[in-house]
Amino acid sequence: MLPGNGFPISSGSIQAYAVNNKDLMMGLRFTHSGKNFVFTLLMIVLVPAICSVTQATALASDTTSVEKGSSSQSSSKSAQAATAPNDPSAKRAAVAQEKAARDKIWNSPEMKRARAWVDDYLRVTNKYTPEQKAAYKKHLALLTAPQMEMWLMRFEHDQNVAKRKESGFQSARNAGLARDEAAIKQNRKELSDIEKGENTAAADEEKRLKSEQTFARSMYKQKQREATQMLEEYSSGGFGWGFGMGMR
Repeated sequence: MLPGNGFPISSGSIQAYAVNNKDLMMGLRFTHSGKNFVFTLLMIVLVPAICSVTQATALASDTTSVEKGSSSQSSSKSAQAATAPNDPSAKRAAVAQEKAARDKIWNSPEMKRARAWVDDYLRVTNKYTPEQKAAYKKHLALLTAPQMEMWLMRFEHDQNVAKRKESGFQSARNAGLARDEAAIKQNRKELSDIEKGENTAAADEEKRLKSEQTFARSMYKQKQREATQMLEEYSSGGFGWGFGMGMR
């Protein structure tokens, strides 16, 4: 490397110089063919200088390319900066658009029903403290439009699941009530049959007793008739006059 100029000497640079200055080199050979010292001196002085000029030209070309690249990058950055939303009015418009989207979901019929359900649930439940209930309401009011939409979708999903569970429970309850009612009807029928049977048996027993009483009265009357008849025969001397007269 030559001191002061900052450029290295390379064989390629010397060959390039020799090709570009072919006539000069040939002249030097023929004119000073016998004077090696002079030729060597010329080579020492001229070749480094010419190499320095050549490399300086290449460096200048590279520097120009770098400057062009830097200029193009600066232009691109300037264009991007120009298109960036740094305008306060654009920011206000974006904020207003986001607020309108949020208010649209917040005031929708589905969201109003969901908010009413949440208010009713938090009013009657004892699972959470008053501070937790207030914090949840505040959190819900501060949701962005996409977050609020996702919350509403989840709420409707949970409500549908709860309705299906309640419907299944109600169906099972109705089925149980139907079974209980059928069992009650069957028990009532059996009791009615028993009562009918008992009534029939009681009626039969009553008929039997009446029949026995009738028979007993008939026999009693028959006995009375027979006794009366015997008494009449005795009183009229049916056993002979002598016996009867002798008793008087």
